[in-house]
Amino acid sequence: MSAEGRQKTRYDIIAILREELRVKSNVSYCYENVSRESTLQKVDSSYFYIVPSPPLQAFVSQNSVFYFSIHSQIGKIEFTTTLSFSEGNLFRFFIPDMINILQRRTAPRINIGDSKKFYCSVRHKNGASFIYALNDISSGGCSFISKKSQLNLIRKDYVLDNVDIVFGEYGSVTTNLKVMSVINLPYNKFHEMDFFRISCMFQHKNAYYKDYLEGIIVKLIIDRKNTRKRFLT
Repeated sequence: MSAEGRQKTRYDIIAILREELRVKSNVSYCYENVSRESTLQKVDSSYFYIVPSPPLQAFVSQNSVFYFSIHSQIGKIEFTTTLSFSEGNLFRFFIPDMINILQRRTAPRINIGDSKKFYCSVRHKNGASFIYALNDISSGGCSFISKKSQLNLIRKDYVLDNVDIVFGEYGSVTTNLKVMSVINLPYNKFHEMDFFRISCMFQHKNAYYKDYLEGIIVKLIIDRKNTRKRFLT
């Protein structure tokens, strides 16, 4: 199923729009039931700019409200905002206060790698506490790595309550995880010890935790794309 997330901080919104500018995403916009397509031309700290179609330039005015949608790699981005004014052959719009991200049915999955800053902290019902290395994450769930000695408290369809998922400098979130599968990993991946990948589905307590986690995932996707770009240049 698709999932809807809201990005509320100005930093997040500007970063997302700048990424869409970089990859030259098509931008659909609508005003008074007239729909057109364009691309972002510039994004700064207060405004973004597009090239409008000639018919629109003739009858829109300052403070007109437009609806925008962008089909992005992170999902369908939707928002409304106000026209600041026409600047030459460009329309200048205010950075929106909020955007919705309708994530794709198959959400992007981020492989964590060997980072020790990303982990799950689980307190089991018998009082035992364990730290598990986070393996990957998407908007729908995550997987983590367990030693065989820690596995007796984890089974398929178990629900792990109040799991702290830590993302280093990106923050952390507390949520419930339903165990979907327990898979023995190849012997040579983790040297001579038996390790298992525990794949889980999120069971968020409320919309706040869901939105907060999706905000972290969006930041991770954008930062990793920017890192790859710097590496290639």
